[in-house]
Amino acid sequence: MDLFCMCAFIALLLCAVLLTLRKILKVMSQDRKKSTAVIPPGSHAFPVIGETLQFMLSANSDKGFYEFVRTRRIKYGSCFRTSLFGETHVFLSTTESARTVLNNESGMFTKRYIKSIAELVGDRSLLCASQHHHKLLRSRLINLFSKRSTALIVRHFDELVMDALSGWEHRGTVVLLTDLLQITFKAMCKMLISLEDEEELGSLQKDVGFVYEAMLAFPLNLPWTRFHKGIMARGRVMEMLGKIISERRNEKNSHHEDFLQQLLAVDNDSSSSSSDHSTKLTDAEIKD
Repeated sequence: MDLFCMCAFIALLLCAVLLTLRKILKVMSQDRKKSTAVIPPGSHAFPVIGETLQFMLSANSDKGFYEFVRTRRIKYGSCFRTSLFGETHVFLSTTESARTVLNNESGMFTKRYIKSIAELVGDRSLLCASQHHHKLLRSRLINLFSKRSTALIVRHFDELVMDALSGWEHRGTVVLLTDLLQITFKAMCKMLISLEDEEELGSLQKDVGFVYEAMLAFPLNLPWTRFHKGIMARGRVMEMLGKIISERRNEKNSHHEDFLQQLLAVDNDSSSSSSDHSTKLTDAEIKD
């Protein structure tokens, strides 16, 4: 048994070495090719890993990964390239370039986030949707911000702020950022799914925190890693949302006034046009 394990380990090690050498040779061959295209300035640092280590160190520092971007922006300008997780990435920091990429009216760009981020936020979310799917999602979501729903959001947010302010009188120390994040999270949960139970809110906020921390963690899905904790937390969040959606669909007369209910109401509205039915969102799309 020990001999078998040793042979398997050696085989895996050889595969890793061969893949690394293949990547190095590919990078070297690409560097030899001459191109007339204007390539942004920057550095690929080490073969294969590039500047991944520097990026991860910045992401886990007090200043965050923005420090990684800031130092290179000072050195190379508003447009620079780097190599992260084995692929070349180009950073843009001007308003005009960001508008061009995000609007993508010319169809020149394909928006794609790092695979690990897509696994955490969902491939059907606005962040990872294709251009056509993104337009579909926006057309459905924009209808949620009616005059009535906006008024309800403002009123609830005002109530949360007043409640927090009244509690500050009896507290010796107030951490402003923590309280503001708490207020914002409660307001969003109320706006999206009418969630107000303190225990459920606390559990959900904890899981959302795990997902957020995992977004910039090294994408190694092993039990002790932050990335794995984020994946597990996403699963719990999706399970909770799926349960809420299922309960709402089974309710005959729902009294909820939130975004989820508005999305589900379209499915049950027999007077909706055929075009509305053709663009109904699936449960998976709603959850993402």
